[in-house]
Amino acid sequence: SLFSSKIIFFLFCLYIFYLLLSYMLRNVNWVRLFGSLFILLVLAVVFFIYYVLVFIAFRKYIYAESLSDVSFLAFFYLIITHAVVFMFLWSFIQTTITDPGKVPLHWGFHLDDIEIKKRRYCLICHIFKPERCHHCSMCNRCVLNMDHHCPWVNNCIGFHNRKFFLLVLFYATLSLIAVLCGLTPAAIDAIIFFVKEFAYNQHFVDSILILASETALIVLFFLLIFFFKYHIDLLRTNTTTIEDLERKRSGTAFNYDIGEENNFYQVFGVNPWMWPFPFYGESGKPLGDGVNWDQRFVSRDIKAEMELPSERRMDS
Repeated sequence: SLFSSKIIFFLFCLYIFYLLLSYMLRNVNWVRLFGSLFILLVLAVVFFIYYVLVFIAFRKYIYAESLSDVSFLAFFYLIITHAVVFMFLWSFIQTTITDPGKVPLHWGFHLDDIEIKKRRYCLICHIFKPERCHHCSMCNRCVLNMDHHCPWVNNCIGFHNRKFFLLVLFYATLSLIAVLCGLTPAAIDAIIFFVKEFAYNQHFVDSILILASETALIVLFFLLIFFFKYHIDLLRTNTTTIEDLERKRSGTAFNYDIGEENNFYQVFGVNPWMWPFPFYGESGKPLGDGVNWDQRFVSRDIKAEMELPSERRMDS
């Protein structure tokens, strides 16, 4: 029955929240624990819109008595939409649970320049910070190649999870487009219902939920598309959010640009088969170590360098 489906759906949402909350409680950090509420908010919005799309807008297909009552187009659409939403949730969870990057143990103790040592020493963590490494007050730690602290994933975006964060934005955009395509006809029907057949019944409640979801989707889509474009521009120029804000605030120039293709490799790795998925594997790791960075534009064959021993790559 519809009521049973609602109960199962609620329990599934509760279980996902329990898994994420359990992870957060591993580190007794009340700031991070409070930040997990943002994760709950994201999941609540996702599952609310999912419920409206699947169990209201496509109800007649979900509860069809036989396969002959389900159109091929609707079936194909639901398969594609579920696949995209799954990739979004997978990327979202990976971004949340992946360590953004720790400073290597004892790094910096052998630096010769005393002034550089003073400038790079973190008085809170009591470690030396490599280039592009910053201390996050929310996570209370230093993060390699820190881009920013994202409250929506309750984690810093750094060297080891920046790819996952960009995949979150990519699949979130695709998910919004897919859901808008499926929900817009139902939203139009809801408007027609209010104009012509207004009555307080189950159709009234369904129409309210559909229109609320449609409105939220449109707002989220325009907000996300500009945010996604901003981070793509940062990726293309090998710049982080912190560096971009610092450039706008003080005019400080950070030129880590080594060409758009190589900049991409430093985040997504050189294995194209791994690019769409929120994991690395041995061949899909980001290029470099997150510690050493070129500060000028140079023409280099990155793929050829990957064949060199790691010691030679470190010296380049």
